[in-house]
Amino acid sequence: MRYRCPVLVTVVAALAACTSSATVPLDDVQEKTRYVDTVFNAATTQTGITYGASVPAGGTSPAPLLLDLYTPTGDTASARPVLVWIHGGGFVSGTRTDGQIPRLARSMALRGYVSVSISYRLRSPTAFNADPMSGIRDAVHDARAAVRWVRASRSALKLDTSRIAVVGSSAGGITALFAAYENAWGEGMSGNPGFSSDVVAVVNFWGSLPGAADSVMQAGDPPVLIFHGTEDTTVPYVEAEQLVARAAQVGVTHRLVTLTGQGHAAWNNVPLFEAEMTPFLSHQLRLVPRR
Repeated sequence: MRYRCPVLVTVVAALAACTSSATVPLDDVQEKTRYVDTVFNAATTQTGITYGASVPAGGTSPAPLLLDLYTPTGDTASARPVLVWIHGGGFVSGTRTDGQIPRLARSMALRGYVSVSISYRLRSPTAFNADPMSGIRDAVHDARAAVRWVRASRSALKLDTSRIAVVGSSAGGITALFAAYENAWGEGMSGNPGFSSDVVAVVNFWGSLPGAADSVMQAGDPPVLIFHGTEDTTVPYVEAEQLVARAAQVGVTHRLVTLTGQGHAAWNNVPLFEAEMTPFLSHQLRLVPRR
């Protein structure tokens, strides 16, 4: 069963209901608001960390699954919330350093988050087009293994595993949505068994739930923040509207940020993304920092 958040229809009501009176540890020398403002001067990046292994389509042996880790340099907090980033590329291309993912992952690390940018199984265009849902399912299983890796790494990396969000763009947005909301595909065999792959929030950049927007999302599922361009011809804007309609129907907290006149992969809006993500995540992950 996936994580269940309080069922609320409006974003305003949801933000109030998901706010806790608890505080998150923060160094006394820091005067800005953690998770909202930039409170660190630098982020440390570790690349090529193995988080699991899976058998590629058409293969017979597991291949390593890798991630890059972005952490606030000098942070002494004992439990940091985590953002798992999933790149786009139509399930046939792309890397964990594509688009503005490194910039955003680092930007959120400077605010006090730990960011994890993952690679996942890709297919050839011919193989994917022959069976798209199988390719999506492979990506979802790998993403869920990455969330489980986060939980398995809780002590070593000082992570707050009750506060994990998944963030994806395009194919990565599709993967993030299915990873959070789809219940029939199971956990897969990509690594880190025995840990939960549940998340508490989703940020979706121009992805969708193809063929499943009217059924996969259920009442009590995690809240979702959606960015989508009205002129997107790769994943049409109407699919964002269908996702919103389903969220409203079942009472899942949601916010759609419409990128008017923008097409697919509208990475030129990074300041807007930061301005929208920081309040959404700090509320939905129930982060109440002290000043």
